[in-house]
This record gives sequence, structure tokens and C-alpha cells, in this order.
Amino acid sequence: MIRIKKYPNRRLYDTQRSAYINLDEIKAMVLAQVSFCVEDSKTGEDLTKSTLLHIIAELETSPEQSLLTENVLRQLICFYGAEEQLLFRRFLETMMLAFRDRRDSLRSVFESLVELNAPAVDLGKSFREQLDAWNRWIFKDR
Repeated sequence: MIRIKKYPNRRLYDTQRSAYINLDEIKAMVLAQVSFCVEDSKTGEDLTKSTLLHIIAELETSPEQSLLTENVLRQLICFYGAEEQLLFRRFLETMMLAFRDRRDSLRSVFESLVELNAPAVDLGKSFREQLDAWNRWIFKDR
């Protein structure tokens, strides 16, 4: 696991590489599924969750990348302190993993389809464009 230290000046230091990094590099680590933790350089307090929330907050300012609509945010707030909070957290984690797994399965099906059929059959320009669009939309984080 990579240990990242956060200093009072808000700088992030990757102890493995012995280099300062930024939030974009932490986002790249998340996308690459690299294990890391962020900790306060003085207290050792775990700041991983707040750092990830910071990345999400920055992404949510872009209308093109936003996942959380105002309605979704309002619903999420309602679950805090509710009896179902723990149940909802487990549900979200389970659904996110299931969605990722299904997405990966779908990618494999598309790739197999192209590999098996492309040499023998011209798939046509519009089909190829549609496949490219799916790959950009669904599989953009890989």
C-alpha cells in the first residue's frame, strides 16, 4: 500500500516515489486500482476518505462528468442518521461492484464480437462508430 502524506500547506507527498503529487495523480491511482492511504503528516490521521471526497467534489463541478444530480444528493443526505444508513451503504457498495463487473463482462462480449466477426464481415462504419461510442461512454475509466 502506498502511503501519501498530506502536509499543512495542502501538498501531498508520495512516500514510495519520494515526490509531491496532486489530486489528478491520486485520481489516476484510483483508476489503476492502486492501493493507497492518505494521512496527515503531523498527526497520522487517516485522510483518505476526505481526499477522495475532494476529488469527487472537483469532478462534480463539471457538467460533463457529474454523476450526482441535485435529486441524488438530496436523497443521500436523507439517509444520514436514518435507520437504514448501514443497509444503504452496503447496498451502494454491492451495486457499484455489480455494475463494474457487468460493465467488464459487456466489454468482453463487445471485444469478442469484434475479434470473431471483423475479419470475415465488414461491420460497417455506423456499427464501428457505435462500438467506439460505447467504449468511450461505458469503459472510459480503463
